[in-house]
Amino acid sequence: MWKEIPLHPVRASPFAGEVDALYFFALAIAAFFSLLVAALIVYLGVRYRRRAPHDIGQPEKAGIWLEVAWSVIPLGILLVMFAWGAKVFVTAFRPPADATEYWVTGKQWMWKFQHPEGNREINQLHLVAPHAVENGGQRRRVGTVAGVAGLGGEQLGARGDDALPRQPA
Repeated sequence: MWKEIPLHPVRASPFAGEVDALYFFALAIAAFFSLLVAALIVYLGVRYRRRAPHDIGQPEKAGIWLEVAWSVIPLGILLVMFAWGAKVFVTAFRPPADATEYWVTGKQWMWKFQHPEGNREINQLHLVAPHAVENGGQRRRVGTVAGVAGLGGEQLGARGDDALPRQPA
């Protein structure tokens, strides 16, 4: 039964596996610490409950190592997640060295694409697959969303943006 319900969509980019791994790592960390905190609340609530109305607890004299540990361990985990996420981001949004640059202009009701050879198209971009693409663009008000099939759902512009996401360097 579970084979008919896919957990992931079809991978449309070579780095989709890295994004999935990062997502499941963050999910596992969140689940682990949520269960840990819930278990500690129950355990410590039972262990240190007041047994008589006149019971008053003693001040806790924990070492500094405990406070350092519960500050440094989450910091280390977050730094690992940040570095991993930054690596995936750079991989996803840096075009390959052999990418062909196409100029894209978004207007209110249409997209204009210009090939490096000078050919122009409106609302459709015809590519020879497989083909690495980098979109250059002009700063114009974008009135809709355009995407190119085969780029893993990458948007070339979004409603209300003043510029396209990647400008030529």
